[in-house]
Amino acid sequence: MSSNVSKIVQSCYSQLTDLWRIEKKLPKAVKVQLVHTLIHSRLDCGNALLIGLTLKDLHRLQKIQNCATPFVYGAREWRGVTKLRQELGFLPVKSRITF
Repeated sequence: MSSNVSKIVQSCYSQLTDLWRIEKKLPKAVKVQLVHTLIHSRLDCGNALLIGLTLKDLHRLQKIQNCATPFVYGAREWRGVTKLRQELGFLPVKSRITF
């Protein structure tokens, strides 16, 4: 299972790196759509298989979502990511898996 999580993490970070390059040229609504399309779709793919993940792997997936949240707001500071994530309506990864 850890190898599957590693592939998800790698592909998401690759997408986020590319997204940060064009971040200033995009409106917030487009950024939210891109995060849903490119990041959340990968996190949600095969949720039934992700039930019972170790805390380490769950934390790795949550970090991806936490990195995507400041991208939407154009924030370089990582404080308050949980509050920003809630404002966007993004469920935490653990809740996404069980939902």
